[in-house]
Amino acid sequence: AIGGDVNAYSQLATLLHGAFDVYAIESPLLYAHAAPASLEELAAAYADLVRQAGLPGPIVLGGWSLGGVIAAEIARQLHEACHALVLIDSHVAARTVQHPRRLARQMLAREIGLDTTLQAPHPRMIDSMGDLLAIAHAQQRLPQQVTVDDLEAQAEIIHGHLLLWHAHQPAAVDVPTLYIAPE
Repeated sequence: AIGGDVNAYSQLATLLHGAFDVYAIESPLLYAHAAPASLEELAAAYADLVRQAGLPGPIVLGGWSLGGVIAAEIARQLHEACHALVLIDSHVAARTVQHPRRLARQMLAREIGLDTTLQAPHPRMIDSMGDLLAIAHAQQRLPQQVTVDDLEAQAEIIHGHLLLWHAHQPAAVDVPTLYIAPE
C-alpha cells in the first residue's frame, strides 16, 4: 500500500493461512531509512530479502496499488524464481502530479478511512494536517493520542512513495499475472 505498512494485507493472510505461506515486507521509509533513489532500487532491496529468506518455491508475488507495482518490479528482478504475480488495483502512475503533497494528504485521508466529501457535491480539500486530524478525531478514525506530527510523518512516507511511483517506468514482466480490479 502507498503508506508502506502491511496492515492492509492481514485479513488476506488470515484467509490464505494453511493454503499458502504469506510474507509481507514493510517499506524502509517507515523506519526513517533514507528513501531509495528509484522504485527499481526499492524493489531490488525487497528482491534481496526474498532471496535471503530462502523460501521454498513456487513464489507468487502480489501487492495492492503501489505494492503491486513494486511486486511486478520484484518479479522482473527475480526472473524464474517468481512463478506468478497478483496485482490488486495496481496501475502505472500518471507521469505528472500537480500537487504531490496535497495528493499525499488526500491519500492519507483515504487510508485512514475518512469521509472527505462532507460538503458534497464538492470534495472537501484537506489543506492542512490540523484539518485532517480534526476530521479524523470527529469521525473517530484515529485515537486521540495521534498528533499532527504523526500524520506529517505518515504523509511524508506517502509523498516519498508517490515520487518513486510517478518516476517509475515499468518494464515488461514475463510471468503469469492475475489482475484484480476494484468493484
